Amino acid sequence: MDHIERENVSAVPYNFTISTEGKWEMLISAGDVAVKKGDVIQIPIKKTVVYENTISLPCAFCHHALGTVLNVQSEGVALVESKRNISSIVFLPILDGMIEKGDLLGVINVFPIIVNR
Repeated sequence: MDHIERENVSAVPYNFTISTEGKWEMLISAGDVAVKKGDVIQIPIKKTVVYENTISLPCAFCHHALGTVLNVQSEGVALVESKRNISSIVFLPILDGMIEKGDLLGVINVFPIIVNR
């Protein structure tokens, strides 16, 4: 990352109601990446869309033999009322190795919500 752009947004706490029915979204590597045990790395993924008025929760299982997804990264501000495009993940390798294009790196659970303001 060459630079960080800062954008000020207003945020207030609010309640929401979450659905009991959700969807699994797969986090798939967009290219080959060498990883080293213990070195946290940003990995580009196949674009994954999380639609407005949904929240995503990480699936607790480790889906890749070389490590685990710590976080997802979207383009721009990630407001719950806006569509979010996930373009990369933050990955913690537990072994040295090569992640290949098309590898399943992780899964997020996506649930619809109703904002109660």
